[in-house]
Amino acid sequence: MSSTNSTKTPTCECTTAVAELRDEIATLRDEVADLRQANAALREENERKAEQIKELEESIEDERKTKEKLRDQIADVEQSIADQPTIEFREDNKNQLTNLWIESTPVGKLIDKAHRSIKDTKSRIEDLERGEIDVDDVLDHEGTENQLPIQRDNAARKADAPADLSENKERATHVWAAFHECSRPGHGKLRLPSWLVKQILDDNDCPTDPNTVRRVMEFVAKGTGQNDDPHPEDDSNLITLKRGNRRNTLVADQDEWESFFAEQMQQAASMNDDAQSDEDEEESTDDDAPAENVNVEMDALSSASAVTSDENDSVDGEITVS
Repeated sequence: MSSTNSTKTPTCECTTAVAELRDEIATLRDEVADLRQANAALREENERKAEQIKELEESIEDERKTKEKLRDQIADVEQSIADQPTIEFREDNKNQLTNLWIESTPVGKLIDKAHRSIKDTKSRIEDLERGEIDVDDVLDHEGTENQLPIQRDNAARKADAPADLSENKERATHVWAAFHECSRPGHGKLRLPSWLVKQILDDNDCPTDPNTVRRVMEFVAKGTGQNDDPHPEDDSNLITLKRGNRRNTLVADQDEWESFFAEQMQQAASMNDDAQSDEDEEESTDDDAPAENVNVEMDALSSASAVTSDENDSVDGEITVS
């Protein structure tokens, strides 16, 4: 019995040792797993920090570029301030606008001149509407650039020198001179029908037979063209002849006509102001030399309306060529 018990004791000890080793191995495995998790967490943290560092670097670079742009803008503003012209009031009375100068340009005098010209032009328009200015005198004004052929014919007729004019061309100048007052406005057009042309010719002791009326209307339309070989029905003419079954009509675009007429008024006004202009130039010469090529644009006449003989007359639709 005693010999049997002595042989079993070492076996139990080995079993116990193996179990302990297994427990230690399991513990080590758990520790390794924990270390792996911790390592993965550290790796993720490092990646996040690397991204943050990259974002900070990009932010710093953007801020640097922004500061450079701001420096450039500040430099541009400083240069712009340095380049601004000198604005000052000269002469004794510094409260008058006419004494305003920008660099060597007498801006105040130019504004005053433009203001006086506008007032004079408005006064002339009022005189025209009251009948105190002859429309004919405006339409044959010789100082206008791109003078129309019929304007030259009209001036020749008024100067009693129509030697180069045919009879119908001379008669056409009477119709041209009356177009502004006698044409009928409507739908953006000004119209002068053949029966009104006949009446104008009759008022000027001219023949009024149908053939004469037709030829005169053709000469009016051709005389307002700028082409070398104008055609009465050319839409580029200032006044175009529209033929119809019952009557012919002289037609002009209302805006184009009013712009043309305003230009004539402005030219007439500017020529009458030559003496005043010369005086202004002498005053400017006494001071510092004024800047050249100073343009003063005036559109005061762009809204001038046509004067008609009877605003209440009804207007038919535009007659087209059949």
